[in-house]
Amino acid sequence: TVTGTAANTCTNTATGTIPMNPRPTVTATSFTVCQGGSATITAGGASSYSWNTGVTTAGLTINPVSATTTYTVTGTDANTCTNTATGTIPMLARPTVTATSFTVCEGSSATITAGGASTYVWNTGVTTAGLTINPVTATTTYTVTGTAANTCTNTATGTITMNTRPTVTATSF
Repeated sequence: TVTGTAANTCTNTATGTIPMNPRPTVTATSFTVCQGGSATITAGGASSYSWNTGVTTAGLTINPVSATTTYTVTGTDANTCTNTATGTIPMLARPTVTATSFTVCEGSSATITAGGASTYVWNTGVTTAGLTINPVTATTTYTVTGTAANTCTNTATGTITMNTRPTVTATSF
């Protein structure tokens, strides 16, 4: 309400309403990913978006993910009202998978062993930590994929190097 007074001291009042538009309810997803993976967090609830990284789309893709990070998005609605939300990409560590290597003689047996994870799958299909080759017929490198309890994976290689047996001859007299 406002009251106005003229030069002749007459007064009058008027009432005005200032419409209030509600702020948009801006949302942002959170997405857990393994180290080195790719993640997209998505904003919603507004007409346009601006992330603290400078991206101006609803989706923000981080590739590769190298640390747990929280991102802030500002959403603007059709009435130009704004609000913010945050989305976090928690990064899970990949296991440090190891595999042993051995040198053996041709025809011998060798077992290479993986470590550093909870479960293993060798490129041969074996699903135990140990991979036994019997008999060894060639120098071969094997790859193992280890999966940690947090479901992240990593790989390692182990090599069985084969030494050729000498040729031995005997002569009779």
